[in-house]
Amino acid sequence: MPELPEVEIVVRNLNDIVIGKKLKATKLWRKDVRFPIPDKIIQKIVNGENKLLNIHRRAKFIVIEFADYLIISHLGMTGAWSTHKGQLSQYTPKKHDHLALGFEDGKDKELWLIYNDPRRFGFVHAIRKQDLATYFANYGFEPLEMNDQQIEELYQQAKKSKSPLKTFIMNQKNIVGVGNIYACEALFLAELSPFKIASKVKKESFLKLVQAIKKNLKQAISKGGSSIKNYRNVNEEEGSFQKSHLVYGKEKTKCTRCKTGIIVRKVQAGRSTFFCNACQR
Repeated sequence: MPELPEVEIVVRNLNDIVIGKKLKATKLWRKDVRFPIPDKIIQKIVNGENKLLNIHRRAKFIVIEFADYLIISHLGMTGAWSTHKGQLSQYTPKKHDHLALGFEDGKDKELWLIYNDPRRFGFVHAIRKQDLATYFANYGFEPLEMNDQQIEELYQQAKKSKSPLKTFIMNQKNIVGVGNIYACEALFLAELSPFKIASKVKKESFLKLVQAIKKNLKQAISKGGSSIKNYRNVNEEEGSFQKSHLVYGKEKTKCTRCKTGIIVRKVQAGRSTFFCNACQR
């Protein structure tokens, strides 16, 4: 947590708030999160062509684009961006605030983006724009953007894989952004066992799974993502998709589809896997 839908919501929030504004200053309350914060490179952005051009998502990363550099943020398990309008001196730092990016917000006004991360598994990197392709070279297909050719390539990868199906779709080298929650939900929608070996899945079933992944992620985005524990968007609002989960966190409840099976929780690759013991095969 957060997974693709939650990161997508944050990206959309940030685009609404800071696109076109100039980065004017930074503030570090600590020098590192998971990795050292690249303050020297961020200062180059402040001192150079510092208008924010675009913010987009790649996998579970937030990519903040300036003329020559990119700031790349990963939220880890508990990371969050929030805003403060006005002078930073008027802001009382919260526990676990680590970094603030200050933007020009109209004449003599300021807007600050503040990164908070209690567990510090997230991070903030900064790279040259020309290095973007290399940075993401080992990441797989974007599930919401896959065309027919990419789906076929993904299927051929699955045919060579000895991994369980859930492990395969959570492997960021194959397909990105599908974390534990949405893997469980998509496999349920596709009526496939999370433990089935990927190479044993027939093409028709695999295509059904791809569509289930897309449908599930789109529904989650439309409902602001899932707030299980820590997730809040930039406006510090919870998502509501957790209310629509069909299997995740539903251990020992009756299956809503087949009405006979029970939702079971098993540990798989160190994570909780939720599935119906009757209709997922």
